[in-house]
Amino acid sequence: MARRLRSTFISLGVVSATLATPAWSQAPTASTPWPAIVAAAKKEGTVFFYAPMAVPVLQRLADGFKKAYPDIKVEFTRMNGGPIVVRVDQERSNGADGADLIIGSEVGWMIERSKQGALHKLAGPALNGWPANYLFDGTYFTGAYEVFVLAYNTKLASNPPKTYADMVKPEFKDRLGIPTIPSTLILSWFDWLEKTQGADYPAKVMAQNPKSFISSPPLAQALAAGEISVALLNNPSSLKSLMNAGAPINYNVPNPSYGFQVWVAALGWSKRPNAGLVLADWLMSREGQTVWSGTGESASPLKGIPGAAEVPGSVKFYDINEWTPDVVKRYTERWNQQYKK
Repeated sequence: MARRLRSTFISLGVVSATLATPAWSQAPTASTPWPAIVAAAKKEGTVFFYAPMAVPVLQRLADGFKKAYPDIKVEFTRMNGGPIVVRVDQERSNGADGADLIIGSEVGWMIERSKQGALHKLAGPALNGWPANYLFDGTYFTGAYEVFVLAYNTKLASNPPKTYADMVKPEFKDRLGIPTIPSTLILSWFDWLEKTQGADYPAKVMAQNPKSFISSPPLAQALAAGEISVALLNNPSSLKSLMNAGAPINYNVPNPSYGFQVWVAALGWSKRPNAGLVLADWLMSREGQTVWSGTGESASPLKGIPGAAEVPGSVKFYDINEWTPDVVKRYTERWNQQYKK
């Protein structure tokens, strides 16, 4: 029986039209030795993951894992945080093949699925050195964290923005890019922006006649192409790869600033449960953390990762406890009134 490949994924190696579907593995138990999990993962042969970061970052993670585990193929799909959890919930309810592991910003979803027993208990040697305050319920963990930055095109912004107030200067009218709200994280950032910049800030932003983009990677690409001069929101992992390729873009870290954690979980309904756990363990390892954050795009929960970013002390981090379903509903309605044209 053949399984049709998803049209949206980006994979390593040569892609064929279909992949043969093996007999699905048994999920390991708490007493399963780690060597047995690794052996089962190699037998499964492939691991799939979904994540919201820019494709070059995901490719770097996939390449690093493939180097550590050459017997396990890696395939990934890049999508925004909100759509990720919708997608995997659909796969779960339909019994469909899909992701074995997800990386994302929707920690509320991970909390609920962990309570349901729907996430695998993490295993592997990297758990021994992982900071306890970045490991939750034994089923999901913080893989990295970043700060939102003020990004600009170096050829078009002669006076680069250093504060959010700079973004609403007349010189950036018709040249400002803003995000829509594909996740609760972005919604919370908009709320924080209003609280720190003033109740009239949304009106000032809209007076700039901004262009809207679904997320940070398209904003970064529009900056690089000169479609916009400045981006109200972006993050280093969406910018650095373009900068390294010679794109005329750069960024400043505002003060105050808003940050977020990126969480990782191995899905309990995965068709390749062992491979998902092996990937999770590698992402927690010093090797995996160096590949993820060692280029300066993000900060690592592990201390001493060479090249990892530092997070400024003035940063306010997204707090899931502040964003109950009722709060999300009310502020979504408010956002629609303020930012939708």
